[in-house]
Amino acid sequence: MTQDDAEQTSEILDSVYRSDSRRILATLIRLLGDFDLAEDALHDAFTAALERWPKEGVPANPRAWLVSTGRFKAIDAMRRRVRFDASQAAVSEQLYADRSGGAALDDESLEDDRLRMAGKGTTVPRRRPARPKTWNPPVHPKPQRQVRQHIRRTL
Repeated sequence: MTQDDAEQTSEILDSVYRSDSRRILATLIRLLGDFDLAEDALHDAFTAALERWPKEGVPANPRAWLVSTGRFKAIDAMRRRVRFDASQAAVSEQLYADRSGGAALDDESLEDDRLRMAGKGTTVPRRRPARPKTWNPPVHPKPQRQVRQHIRRTL
C-alpha cells in the first residue's frame, strides 16, 4: 500500500469519525448498556480501523464495521476483566491461606519485633487486611491514548 492510499484511508476514517462517531457511540451504549465500556469500545474500534483499513481497504459500510468491531472489543474486554477478577480472587485466597496456615507467630515474638523497631526509630507497621483491595487496570491504555491524540489533532 502506498503512502497516498494510507493518507486517503486516514482522511476517510477522520470523516467517518466526525460524521458517525456519535451514532456509533449511541449504538454501542444501547448494545452494551454501559457508557464507559461503550466509549472504550468506540476508541478500540477506531484504533483497529486505523491499523486494518490501510492494509485491507475501507469496508463498504464503515459505520457497521466500527459498531461490530467495537462490540467485539467490548466483549473481549469483559471476558478479560472476568478472568482477571477470578484469578485475582484465587491468588488472594491462596495468599490468605498461606498466611494463616503458615508458621503461627505468637504475640510475644510480635511484641519483640515491634520493640526492636521502635528502638531503632522506625515506625511500627500497621496490620493490613487479609485481602488486598481490588484494582482493575485499564485494558488498553496506550492505544486509547493514541486514538485520543489522533482525534484531537484532527478536530
